[in-house]
Amino acid sequence: MACGVPVLATAVGGLRRWSFHGETGFLTPKGDVEAMIAHGLRLLRDGALQARMGDAAARRALEFAADRIVPRYEQVYEDVLRD
Repeated sequence: MACGVPVLATAVGGLRRWSFHGETGFLTPKGDVEAMIAHGLRLLRDGALQARMGDAAARRALEFAADRIVPRYEQVYEDVLRD
């Protein structure tokens, strides 16, 4: 995502929280190979869709940049230590 590449993955684990189906790429049910192929071909055939999703993926990845996340963790630690 940070490289501006749309996600094409199974909808299992933590990925569902970071990637939005139809916005930053496509998530398919585990084992649904046909859907995965269809989504991949759609991205390959539609350059505008690929670019739009790639841009959205890169923007989403920025939300997890260290300069944004580390201060949030530090605040949690400070809050815990105060109590």
